[in-house]
Amino acid sequence: MATLVLTTIGTALGGPIGGLIGAIAGQAVDQRVLAGKGREGARLSDLRVQTSSYASSIARVYGRMRVAGTVIWATDLIEQRQRQSAGKGQPKITTYSYSANFAVALSSRPIRSIGRIWAEGNLLRGAAGDFKQRVTMRLYHGDPNQAADPLIAGAEGVGAAPAYRDMAYVVFEDMDLAPFGNRIPSLTFEVDADDEGLTIHGVARDLIGDAAAGSDGQPITGYVASGATRGEAASSLNPLVATRRAASGPRWIVGDDSAPAILQGDTADDRGSPHAQILRGAIAQVPGQIMVNYFDPARDYQTAVQQARVAAGGRESESFAFPIAMQAPDARALTERLAMQQGMRAQAEEWPTGFAGLLAYPGQRIARAGEAAPMRVEERRIEGATVRLTLVPDQSQVLRAGIYLADPGRSVLAPDVLMGETRGALFDLPAPVGGDASQPRLILAAAGTGAAWRGASADLAATAQAARVPFGPVSAAAVLGHVVAVAGGPPTALITDRASSIDVQLVRDDMLLSNAAAADLLTGANLAAVGDEIIQFGHAEPIGPARWRLTDLLRGRFGTEDAILAAGTGQPFVLLDDPALLPVPAKAGLSIVGPTSVIRLRGATDVVDTAIVVTGHGRAQRPLGPVHCTARARTDGGIDLSWIRRSRAGFDWADGVDAPLDEPFERYRIEIAAGPNIFSYERDVAAFTITAGDIAVWSGTGASGAVVAIRQCGQSADSQPTMLPVMW
Repeated sequence: MATLVLTTIGTALGGPIGGLIGAIAGQAVDQRVLAGKGREGARLSDLRVQTSSYASSIARVYGRMRVAGTVIWATDLIEQRQRQSAGKGQPKITTYSYSANFAVALSSRPIRSIGRIWAEGNLLRGAAGDFKQRVTMRLYHGDPNQAADPLIAGAEGVGAAPAYRDMAYVVFEDMDLAPFGNRIPSLTFEVDADDEGLTIHGVARDLIGDAAAGSDGQPITGYVASGATRGEAASSLNPLVATRRAASGPRWIVGDDSAPAILQGDTADDRGSPHAQILRGAIAQVPGQIMVNYFDPARDYQTAVQQARVAAGGRESESFAFPIAMQAPDARALTERLAMQQGMRAQAEEWPTGFAGLLAYPGQRIARAGEAAPMRVEERRIEGATVRLTLVPDQSQVLRAGIYLADPGRSVLAPDVLMGETRGALFDLPAPVGGDASQPRLILAAAGTGAAWRGASADLAATAQAARVPFGPVSAAAVLGHVVAVAGGPPTALITDRASSIDVQLVRDDMLLSNAAAADLLTGANLAAVGDEIIQFGHAEPIGPARWRLTDLLRGRFGTEDAILAAGTGQPFVLLDDPALLPVPAKAGLSIVGPTSVIRLRGATDVVDTAIVVTGHGRAQRPLGPVHCTARARTDGGIDLSWIRRSRAGFDWADGVDAPLDEPFERYRIEIAAGPNIFSYERDVAAFTITAGDIAVWSGTGASGAVVAIRQCGQSADSQPTMLPVMW
């Protein structure tokens, strides 16, 4: 508009010269005022920061790429309040936690799957599909007929919920925001959109749409195209893709697919042969170094740089930043290609032709009459009867050859270790040496099947349907497993058992067992629980993945000799000298003894709780069974029985005399089975006499002996019986 106005004014004031001056001035004004908005392709930073602004474009993902995505839907934060007691006499503490529901768009074209997910740079989902914290996620692949997500439909209404068809997105439900400062974290996703074999030319053909297949170009791992239009997205590939108009069929041809077109004669003045003019200005503009920024899959898609020198280039360097993921050798080959391409620009020529030059489109290869080396049309200008072509040497043949080696370099990657599922077991143990015997001693052991397992919450309920009472988290993994085989025997608690062996399968491979010398065993080394029995082992031999064979055994430790025969296949195993073990408190109103109480464990990524039924029988509250039971014949025909009590308060029996009493009273129950007769007696001393008269009566029923069971009576329960056979 300014050109027309100023040309008219200039002609009126200054004639033809004034009109020319006005036209030049008008063109300058029009270029400033009416210039179109500049186009920008995807930048490297666009792929690393999650957005949620209106009117932001959704990128098209090709191949395998790491993208941030765009938040397209979210609810308000969900607040949860919990009140906990800080201890006796202390006020209750109220704590708040927050979670969120939201959806993130990943690609405006369909994808196949997603791999890893990073939250604030740390792995939220591993390569195996395991989440590092508990969260519910649903993936929509971008199908044209996909249905609306049920969570979005429930919040927005069935008729108002968009299905986001032809767009791939994920929905996160009830994500715990505590690890992220109670805000929605910045997420990046490893998106897999296509099969292997992706090339830059393949991406360009898909973006252009109306394009024919030419030769394939540089192999790449992934690409992200963004822009208001497909043409704008494809413009970022201009330095990498040879594109020309087709004579027929599709409008464009991507890649080199035709023989050079020969232009001869028909010069600008139609006299003689055409003369090429070397563009000296192009030599000064050639950079001396090319730098290419890209994403390296070997470094978790972090940005990397490859450099290449330009032959005969200047001092300046030129940098390219492509939203492309590729391996380091491919990136090096691309950089060398661009460097050679820039070097060939120093040999650019301007070729004046006649109207025959209109047949040459930018990007087309031509061969001039009398010259063997083909050239490529970079620019075409029409000046009156002359068509001027800017030609550069054809690079398609030269740049295809060559294999380049490159090192992606070292980087600190987010560790991808499996969290695994929670495993747990409950052990009913005797009271420790010198410990309190007035309460049950239940020990909870837990571990995860993955090395990244970092604990679980634990709660206790009187019944499966009763309210849960939290009693503390399990903060670390115990060395936990189960018995898979028992060999040898018969086992004994009287000497070191070198005839038996116990094979245990641990929860995971990184759990280790070690050997212990005899002197170390006497000081409590390698103390373990196998079901209700406590053992020590002198030798641990690995016999398979996470499988160990235990030999040189001390059985029935701490008064558990009655459970030796029960330590069979399937019984849980745990090392007892482990700070990861969690005592279960005796909560008021809960039935600790009996199969009614339930302990539930839940790890950070567990989908369901691990339920453990409390079947313990209060072993810590039972006195220990008597030892050193003896039977001596009396001169009158009777039999004197005697024994020595054991004490939980003096289990080590350091002085060799009577152990201290660990109950408020001393009492023993003696049961005698003589033939069909069973007799029960109680005594306050560690002795009992079977009279000659009793023996005569029992002998009359055909009994030639009896089996005596001696128990120490306790305030809460009686000890396990110590059996003594008696013959007469």
